This record gives sequence, structure tokens and C-alpha cells, in this order.
Amino acid sequence: MDAYSKAGFLDGSRKVFKLTSDRSKIVWTSIISAVAAHGEAAEALCLFNEMINAGIRPDTIVFTAVLTACAYTGKVADARKVFNSMQVVFGINPVMEQYACMVSAFSRSGMLKDALELVNSMPFEPNAKVWGPLLNGAAEFGDVELGRFVFDRLFIIEPKNTGNYIVMANLYSNAGKWEEAEIIRSMMWGVGLEKVPGCSWN
Repeated sequence: MDAYSKAGFLDGSRKVFKLTSDRSKIVWTSIISAVAAHGEAAEALCLFNEMINAGIRPDTIVFTAVLTACAYTGKVADARKVFNSMQVVFGINPVMEQYACMVSAFSRSGMLKDALELVNSMPFEPNAKVWGPLLNGAAEFGDVELGRFVFDRLFIIEPKNTGNYIVMANLYSNAGKWEEAEIIRSMMWGVGLEKVPGCSWN
């Protein structure tokens, strides 16, 4: 199934799954991961529920796959339900990857307050995979104050990531804050970075 999925042949993965009578956790994980990787969130959720009904306990890999698919397809309510079930139903503490998926789901849907509240509730320090989607969400929905708050944290974590500077500078530019945008560009040059070819300032 993994081979078919990586080759872009999802139907092949589906056929192998249907022909497999002994559906172990590995088999379920493979098909759910394959379907989720192709952005088929509804199917991934359906398989996720079938797996549980079959008495197979999902692991963190399955949760990450399902949450990722939900995030990319805007299924925020489903993502929240799956995320909450980790601890409540299965007694599994979410790790960084699952938090990042939920922040991405909220941010892509413009639910920036929910995203920030989730970040603040994390039992460990968020990394760039968590802050990054929130910065992109702030830029997408024009929240300059939140964008700068997140950018300052990313600057500490990964000062050499050119993309963060470009996103923040463009957020300022789109808001008509030209001086602030220029300061961000100067910060980027100050750490020895140059603009990535193909990326543009607004």
C-alpha cells in the first residue's frame, strides 16, 4: 500500500487493503496514511472510525495522518473531535505533530484566536512547526499584531528561515506599514540572509 501511495496510485492501495483479510494495526495505519496523504480527509475519517470499530487502537501516526488531512481540507470540527479523542477516549497525550496539525487547521480557517489558545495550552514549548502555520494564518487574514507576536518567537527559534521574514514583511506591506516592513527586511539582511529566488516582496 505504501508503494502504491508514494507512486501516486491511491486506487492500488485501496485494492490491496480490500484484498487483505488479516487487517492488523500496520495494515490500517498504512491505508489511512495513504488516503490522508492524498488529501482524502472524508475517507481517512471513515477508515479511522472503521479501525476503531474493528477493535484496533489507533496510534500517534494514525492521529497525525488524519489530523493533517483534516487541516488541509478545512474540516476543523472533525479535526477537533479527533484531537480531543486522543486523551479523552484513548488516553494518548498529543505530541508536537498533533498540536501542529490542529494549529494549522485553525489557522487555515481563520480561527486564529482558537489557534493561539491551543498553543498557549500546550504542556511543552511550541516549535517552528507549531508557530509557522499560525504566522501564515495571521498573514492570510491580515492580523498584523498576531503576526508580529508569532514572528518574534520564530525569530528566536529559527533566525535563518528566510520565509518567515518574507511573510512578515508582506503582512506589514499589505497593511500599509511600509517602515515596519523595511525593518523586517533589514533584520533578514542583518543575519546574513537574502531573498529566496521566486519569492517576492509585496
